[in-house]
Amino acid sequence: MSVRTGRLDGMVIALALLLGACARTPTPAEVRQAYDAATKGDGAAMRTALSHGIDPNYYYWDGGYLIDRAAMAPKTDALVVLIKRGARVNVQNPDDGSTPLITAVSTNHCEAARLLLLAGAGKDMKVLHAGALGSPDVDGLTAPEIYRKSRIEYPDAYGTKCWSEVGRMLLNTQ
Repeated sequence: MSVRTGRLDGMVIALALLLGACARTPTPAEVRQAYDAATKGDGAAMRTALSHGIDPNYYYWDGGYLIDRAAMAPKTDALVVLIKRGARVNVQNPDDGSTPLITAVSTNHCEAARLLLLAGAGKDMKVLHAGALGSPDVDGLTAPEIYRKSRIEYPDAYGTKCWSEVGRMLLNTQ
């Protein structure tokens, strides 16, 4: 069998690379490392997971998108890494229709909401059904509507300086 060289072979190799023919499927341990990093907000661990080939837009049927996990983490370091590495800030969870911004607002994670808004997160997408968020009273609401509702129901939690700034961003007031 002879090996042909030339322009056509180079184009075939380039096309195969573009189509992911050489892409490696992450191991279960690598996926778990990425989800643990997102859940904890651990930026260094997230960088390590991404360096092992995990896609910043990875979706796992039992855990959702990495960026959703990071949006409700106690620290925002992993969220920052995911945003910088190209995670889609407007991705909708197929289970409930929530976005990372909706997740951050509905779980009282103000700094995450601020970072997502600064990264261009959309404010008009609605929760389809909030079973995964644990709050059925947000069905059909957008992030600004959830913020307004939460500010009334939980004034101490949503009355902070951070939420004041994020609230203006959500409601387009200055």
